[in-house]
Amino acid sequence: MSSVIWLTGLSGSGKSTIADALQTRLGSAFIVDGDTLRKGLCQDLDYSVQDRKEHVRRVAELAKLVASSGTTVIVALISPDKAARRSARSSVEGAAIPFYEVFVDAPLELCEQRNVKGLYQRARAGEITQFTGIDAPYDVPQHPDLRCDTANESIQASVDSIQAMLGAADAQSPHLCFVGRWTPFHRGHWVIMEKAMREEPDRPVLVLVRDTSFDLWSASYRKRMLEASFKEMGVPASVVIIPDISSVNWGRGVGWTPREIEVEADIAGISATDLRARMQAGDETWKDIVAPGVADFIEQNNAL
Repeated sequence: MSSVIWLTGLSGSGKSTIADALQTRLGSAFIVDGDTLRKGLCQDLDYSVQDRKEHVRRVAELAKLVASSGTTVIVALISPDKAARRSARSSVEGAAIPFYEVFVDAPLELCEQRNVKGLYQRARAGEITQFTGIDAPYDVPQHPDLRCDTANESIQASVDSIQAMLGAADAQSPHLCFVGRWTPFHRGHWVIMEKAMREEPDRPVLVLVRDTSFDLWSASYRKRMLEASFKEMGVPASVVIIPDISSVNWGRGVGWTPREIEVEADIAGISATDLRARMQAGDETWKDIVAPGVADFIEQNNAL
């Protein structure tokens, strides 16, 4: 399920660095960087209190719009005003999209030492006014969903914490887990999932995409394909990329229930290899075999 991960903190605290590393870790996410937007969508805004609030509002609306398409959004924005951050959360959550406020915490002295773009030096010299942390206030989040202490932990540790937060929010009970290559996601896959979901309707669905190097599409592309299909069907499933695996092993008492699900002969006869051959041969019947929403996704993303 898509969400908005809102990174707030002083300039130089590590927001953009965490955003880049998190995007790489997740495999598919859209980054909204506050500085970048000031060069385009928000170039008409200055740094007054009202314009800063408007900047946050526009970023929240953009994040909500992108997340509503099924894409996870990572916002890297100082967003110093707590009321503006609260409004951003309200707007995103009002669209039934999860919102996570992450406070990227580093002391002002360290941020100045990092001296990102030389902005603190210019602010201290009076060349820049209304600079957050110098002559403009920053409302420290009192109850963020997560605090990343970038003065004392690595970027990877911060990313680990964010990923754990996302997983914990989604893991309210043990998952129904499905793992595969999904090249492409077809009706046979879907029928097996549907049968399992009917047997355990209260279990959240977790789909794992093997990051194989020999397949038709990248793992991140397949992840987006699955997310588009589940959105088309209204199924709240989480899709995660995992390293390629050679075997799945379990012992007694691990709490998992590996099981084989029987399906009708016409479904069992679906072959992903045959499906891919039809696609490459220009045989349009492949569209009758893939799961809902997959054909539209593939065609819209020019994969053929």
